[in-house]
Amino acid sequence: MNLILDREQIREAVYRAIERARQLSLDETGLANEESTVLLGEGAALDSMGVVNFVVALEDELSNTSEQTLNLVEVLSSPAAQAKRISTAGELIDFLYQLNAE
Repeated sequence: MNLILDREQIREAVYRAIERARQLSLDETGLANEESTVLLGEGAALDSMGVVNFVVALEDELSNTSEQTLNLVEVLSSPAAQAKRISTAGELIDFLYQLNAE
């Protein structure tokens, strides 16, 4: 992945995607713009449709910010992502930043 974004740009894109997913969600209570927000796995603030909405929104936000396309499903399905066990917004931000730096 070569988005050429700093961590703050990635964080802001994740937060904008959270906001977009929150707007589409029927239950907006558990989805906060915080690095501790659990997005995936046990205790997740998103249901399955919310995850889809979030992923699409994040792909869009990162593409708009970097002017490059990204297949987030492919990235999150990679062995590197699976080894990290990404569940919170902060973990996702860190993972995307590390990939970005490579």
